[in-house]
Amino acid sequence: MKTTIAYLVLVVLFAGCSKHAPVTFTVLHGDIAVVEITTNSFKGRDYYSVDFKLTDQKDSQLHTLAKHHPNDEITVVAGNIVSTRPGFAFQGPTTLQAPCRTHDDAIAVERDLKKLSQ
Repeated sequence: MKTTIAYLVLVVLFAGCSKHAPVTFTVLHGDIAVVEITTNSFKGRDYYSVDFKLTDQKDSQLHTLAKHHPNDEITVVAGNIVSTRPGFAFQGPTTLQAPCRTHDDAIAVERDLKKLSQ
């Protein structure tokens, strides 16, 4: 019985210690190259997202970070837009998306992201 309890305590401690700190990648002024609103229709309903691409230099930095953290979640922060993906998902040219509920929301997000691109 004591051996089982000791084993469970070790498993819990090991599982708790194996978690990595979150990896955050911040997009600053001038780091965004392209911003556009995308509309998709499904079963008669429109869905909006604002797609944005990083500059070549910033995209390269993101890929380097992803190579060092392939199994960690990477959170990309661009203004008030937050996108989280596993590190291995950042391969090739990166297009990030900000899903929006309405077209007006998409326009507001696009405007905020374009401020970062200037």
